[in-house]
Amino acid sequence: MLGLLVEARTRAVLAFGVERLQAGDLEAAEKCFEALRYSPFQRSRGRAGRALVSTLLGRPVASGRVDLSHLPMRQVLDVALGDADLDRLRRTAELASAAGSPLGRLYLAAAAIEAGDAARASEQLATLDASLRHDPLALRIGAAVRARAEGLATLVFDRRGEPVGGLDESGALQLVPGMDEALIPRAALAPLARAPQAAGVRLSIDLDLSSLARGALREHRGSIVLVDAWTGSVLAAVSDAQTSRDHETPALEQYREPASIAKLITTAAALRAGLDPDAEISHISCTGAVRYPSGTLWCPWGDGALHGLNHAMAVSCNTSFAQLGAKVGREGLLDELRRWGFDRADPDLPGSGRIVAPEGDDRQLGDLAIGLEATDITPLHAALTAAVFANGGSMPAPRFVAAADGRLGRSPVAFPRREARRVIPEAWLPRLRQAMLAVAAPGGTAAFLAPPGFPVAMKTGTASLRGAGYHVNYIGIGPMPEARIAFEVRITHEPNSPRARRAAREVTQTLLEGLEGRTHHLGRPGPADPARPLREAEPLD
Repeated sequence: MLGLLVEARTRAVLAFGVERLQAGDLEAAEKCFEALRYSPFQRSRGRAGRALVSTLLGRPVASGRVDLSHLPMRQVLDVALGDADLDRLRRTAELASAAGSPLGRLYLAAAAIEAGDAARASEQLATLDASLRHDPLALRIGAAVRARAEGLATLVFDRRGEPVGGLDESGALQLVPGMDEALIPRAALAPLARAPQAAGVRLSIDLDLSSLARGALREHRGSIVLVDAWTGSVLAAVSDAQTSRDHETPALEQYREPASIAKLITTAAALRAGLDPDAEISHISCTGAVRYPSGTLWCPWGDGALHGLNHAMAVSCNTSFAQLGAKVGREGLLDELRRWGFDRADPDLPGSGRIVAPEGDDRQLGDLAIGLEATDITPLHAALTAAVFANGGSMPAPRFVAAADGRLGRSPVAFPRREARRVIPEAWLPRLRQAMLAVAAPGGTAAFLAPPGFPVAMKTGTASLRGAGYHVNYIGIGPMPEARIAFEVRITHEPNSPRARRAAREVTQTLLEGLEGRTHHLGRPGPADPARPLREAEPLD
């Protein structure tokens, strides 16, 4: 009985040592393995544990073969590879190889290619155990060796380390075979060429999310942009084939009226002017039109009394926001639009929106307040506008290149991010988010679009452009309440507004259903991104 108790205790000590090893607590792991030095039951395993810890710490290891089969060698080797500690990786792989583990040669090949020694990596691959020849890491090493032979000095990966291609001697991006070039926005190529020299570079683009977005468009004309609202990383910026032929990167180049998504900015302008939007709107009864000396501003709702901001935003009442804009005044609206990035000649905001008609009469002031005629916006800027509501009131600076990496895409080191720019006080966010939640709730213009596992806050807008039909901008953030993703769905070239809205609803619903199934990697940053914004710019006001 005593022997059984002693054996059980030593097994527990060994298990705790392995657990500490997995956690990276080498000191505690070594103490556990040392405690097994004289154990009649776990002596050899304790010796193996001590040898591994000594190797990781760069200390001499006693000669003799050890049995590493009970230790998490793959995890230990992956950590060294991810840390880009090639000396530690080589030492550990050599220990594994000497112990007869087939992982040893695999990770020696990884260390060789990361050091730029393609010949040595090829030699190690040639001697791999048959069970590892189709291992994902072995395939990645083989691809890196071939890229080296083809003269691609810098390899390119997506935000999660999936291979995209490589940069040739001229700095041009050569895509991996089978890669859909529609998933890689051309706007990413310039910052990619300017990125600090490294063996590998990670884009902000997420291939999986980009493929989801491109598939959601189906046969419709338009674009979809997904942005990490906390970091500004552009996760997807895709368009249909015809739109992509019209513009190099439609997300940054296609301008359309923002339409009713501008009502969020008008509400912010009212708050900045000291107005209470609920009180102002609750006095309004919408008849479907507001008449001015120079013409009529029409409203598709026209159903009588409004019950405050949430109600007006949910049904997207034009007359209420036109009247709210009149209370703010033209200069107040223009100032607010500039705070949100319109007319900013700023490299931190490529594709910024434009104020095309800063002057005009009262009828045109109403248009300015509801996003018609007077302004236009790109899909990227629209997505960044949504991001403000998930990023503490600050607009992140968009980025297409996220991190330096090794040749295997396993050791990212994030590039410094530009500062987010304060747009509105954080204290306003609960009120504005409530209004956006009303848009996605029953009775709102975006009702029943989001699946249960991906609740969103949204704003919708519909407008037209002479010669180009009707278009829709749907912006939002999700999953609520701790939203991480900001999105813009733009549908264009539809013959009428019902068709445009129907198409936008179909596309947005498909997109959000796809995002629901990917919350396992949306709720946390990619390996190249910190968990929260690094810092903010000083407030503008």
